[in-house]
Amino acid sequence: MRQRFETPVSATWPTQAHGPNLDTAWVLSSGLSDRAGHPFRGGFAALQSCARTASKGFDGLDPHCLARHGAGYNHALYQPASRFWAFQGIETALFAGVALALLAFAAWWLQKRTA
Repeated sequence: MRQRFETPVSATWPTQAHGPNLDTAWVLSSGLSDRAGHPFRGGFAALQSCARTASKGFDGLDPHCLARHGAGYNHALYQPASRFWAFQGIETALFAGVALALLAFAAWWLQKRTA
């Protein structure tokens, strides 16, 4: 439920550019996409054909090749770290509400049994 407390931020950026800083964000999903943010469905063969190799092995994916295959962008759906305390407050209110409801039910039930 927590990921639905607020609408996640959606970001799409070219593979050769630096996107948003997601180091402290709660990333719900990320991956290659087209310009509109639709997930890349080109398959493993397309990714394999865009692989760059160096003397030590795999060196990344060629962004121009990815663009030709319809995956020249990265897309991420995330909750920024700035929402952490808001989410904590929402969860605290939910748990406190459930606890109060259970206490009220227990008091009602005990009164009914002793009467």
